[in-house]
Amino acid sequence: MTVLAFALPFSAATAGSLLQETSFFESNLAQVTAVVSGNAADMVVLSAGYNCDFCTGARCRVEREGTPVAEIILAEATLSRSVGLITYLETNQTIQTGDTVKIKII
Repeated sequence: MTVLAFALPFSAATAGSLLQETSFFESNLAQVTAVVSGNAADMVVLSAGYNCDFCTGARCRVEREGTPVAEIILAEATLSRSVGLITYLETNQTIQTGDTVKIKII
């Protein structure tokens, strides 16, 4: 059995600020680059893919200025792009280019 160890610079003095400022899911962020209308469903193109932990089947939340707009499920992901299908849209909202997308942690 192989055991991997990782050394991180850490001290008691920086512990409080590290926990407040650092998210374990910092890569979990993308922007909407396009919304494509389809016959059966609309698709959302994202600015991130596997490089930011976005993968096929992931459920994501779309936000604008911190306010939830919609939920999508990723239908396709490549290294640096993803495409999602809209599964839920808040009342009186539309997904717009520039909206923020985050993977939902269940």
